[in-house]
Amino acid sequence: MLEYNNPIMFVFSGTIMAGIAGMTMPVVGLILSELMSYLSAPWATLVLMAKNDNFAAENLNKIAYEYLESNIKLWSTIMGVIAATAAIAKFFQAISFGYLGENSTNLIRKDLYNNILRKNIGWFDFKENGVSVLTSSMAKDTSIINGVSTESLGPAFEGGLAFLLAMFIGFLYSW
Repeated sequence: MLEYNNPIMFVFSGTIMAGIAGMTMPVVGLILSELMSYLSAPWATLVLMAKNDNFAAENLNKIAYEYLESNIKLWSTIMGVIAATAAIAKFFQAISFGYLGENSTNLIRKDLYNNILRKNIGWFDFKENGVSVLTSSMAKDTSIINGVSTESLGPAFEGGLAFLLAMFIGFLYSW
């Protein structure tokens, strides 16, 4: 199948983009957990600690608010950058694998058609080699090959890398 996937540059770009798109999902989990930690515990703790002293409460509330606001903005921006990276990677992955799928389908159809034309005239007398069967085969079978090379290769590679990175992160945080 690799001989039909030309140019080879699109194989590498599609695979790299699938890897980038797959690795963003475990990273999103890390960023989201960090963002949620700033949205919950520290604000309530600081306000409760300063409840006895009015002046301290105002200062701590202001300090806590500025601290939380800056960290929430930082992690939200990082989340936005990761989302944009994933969108761009998925876009170029779809373009690369789509182009490869169309090229491979076209080349396979040409080879099939050339091989059909080289057959002996008596070969076409059999029912299984009728015109409708052959044209149906050219349409359906080659589109199945297109689906295998386009629709399943990218997501499979993407899911595999996401799984590997998620396992690495899981073992890193909780050995």
